[in-house]
Amino acid sequence: EYWTTVNNDGSLLGDRTVKDFLTFHTAHVKIPTRKVMYDELGHYETFGHAYLVQNGVCARFVDRYHKTKAICGGFRVLSRTNIHEAIEYRSRQVAKIVSWTKNEVWYGSACMQEAFAEGIDYENDYVKVNKYCY
Repeated sequence: EYWTTVNNDGSLLGDRTVKDFLTFHTAHVKIPTRKVMYDELGHYETFGHAYLVQNGVCARFVDRYHKTKAICGGFRVLSRTNIHEAIEYRSRQVAKIVSWTKNEVWYGSACMQEAFAEGIDYENDYVKVNKYCY
């Protein structure tokens, strides 16, 4: 299993701990996450990044309208495993997005078939990168 479930109350499912989370150290510690979002149009999958808070784990995602969705609980966190498989769900992959101008890195969703990646930066702005960006 690549994912640790963070329950709605902030507890971790099963025998997982925050030590199982895959973390990437740059200017900010980043932990890739995934969430099934529900709205008036139905449900969809999105990726984002999690961060540890005093009472548990919170995360930031981009919603269908390219707005920040910050929640504490009710999502999954990319975690350690011994299985070597692609990390994706329904043709969406985890994307590492690099801003050379801001010297920041964050995580979001990628769609390789459509050649784009999207996410929310540390100022809560929606960012989309595609094959046509220079």
